Amino acid sequence: MYDNITASFIGTGLSLFGAGILWIVKLSYDRHKNTKLACAKLERALILNIAALGENTKLIEQWIISLQQEKRFTCYFSKFNTESSDLLFINELPLVNRLIKTNYVFTSIGEDIESIEKDYKEMWSALYESKINEPTIKVYMQTLLPQIEPLPEKMKEIQIDIIADLAHLQRFCKCRKYTLFGLRDYMHVDLFP
Repeated sequence: MYDNITASFIGTGLSLFGAGILWIVKLSYDRHKNTKLACAKLERALILNIAALGENTKLIEQWIISLQQEKRFTCYFSKFNTESSDLLFINELPLVNRLIKTNYVFTSIGEDIESIEKDYKEMWSALYESKINEPTIKVYMQTLLPQIEPLPEKMKEIQIDIIADLAHLQRFCKCRKYTLFGLRDYMHVDLFP
């Protein structure tokens, strides 16, 4: 009689243990899948932002030339992708900190360019609407020039930092690609790199 009860408790315990192991493996696999997807999205966003940064740098250099010649310049600056919700799935803190800093830099420089461009267009609109005269716009161009002259150099430095961040992200993604469901040991080193 006691053997049947003991056997049923052992059977129930083993089935709960097996279910727990399956649950842990499923959670680990889901986390690994989300991390790989986040890596791919962040890598794509960084590559697009690097391209946009290079394009915007060339446009600003052309804008500086037109300001020096006191000519009107029109263009469309590329927007930066600063979505950071995918950072939640990255579990390497130094990498997350680098990517947050990168997003802040892109947001900051994008807002700076947008603000300067908006003011510039408003000045030209005011000139066409006869609210200001031509000497005023020339003075404005001369005051705008020192504001945007350092931007191309700053943007090239930022681009170098962003490429380094992309390399760190790619290293992390490659390391995570070959792990067994993203399981990690106590030293935070991949079990199966």
